[in-house]
Amino acid sequence: MKIIYDADRDAIRILLSDAPIEKTSSACPGALLDFDYRGHLVGVEIAPASEFLPDPQQLKTVAVRVLPDAAPAEGE
Repeated sequence: MKIIYDADRDAIRILLSDAPIEKTSSACPGALLDFDYRGHLVGVEIAPASEFLPDPQQLKTVAVRVLPDAAPAEGE
């Protein structure tokens, strides 16, 4: 996953995959969703970011924590 802030465009881009974008849809004003050919979400763009976040510049340093899969409950 990558999170990119483009100060020139005041846009935040969250990339979930490197898959090529097949289709882009507007989720709501200011938010775009990108999908691959299978319909899987591969990216999100928010612009203008300053209207949605108090300080988009803070995204220059982001920590991503991945949680391990939960162990199946007994009997599953």
